[in-house]
Amino acid sequence: MDKKELAKTEKKEMTVEQIESIKQGLRIAREDEYRILDRGLFWYEELAEGQKKELREYRQKLKDVTKTLTFPERPEWLT
Repeated sequence: MDKKELAKTEKKEMTVEQIESIKQGLRIAREDEYRILDRGLFWYEELAEGQKKELREYRQKLKDVTKTLTFPERPEWLT
């Protein structure tokens, strides 16, 4: 199940095991995103203030994936 499928999964009527499985998949996807985001200080300093704000918000949403069971959309400018 990829992160898009995980995001679409209904939260209700799931067993504890199903929820834990979804959380584990989200954790793995989140780690992959961190590899993209952690490009170093030089890259970060080159971002515009609006991009830095967007990146902070995106990182917070990534931290919250196991609470929300929803994988956030990556900012459009982030490739």
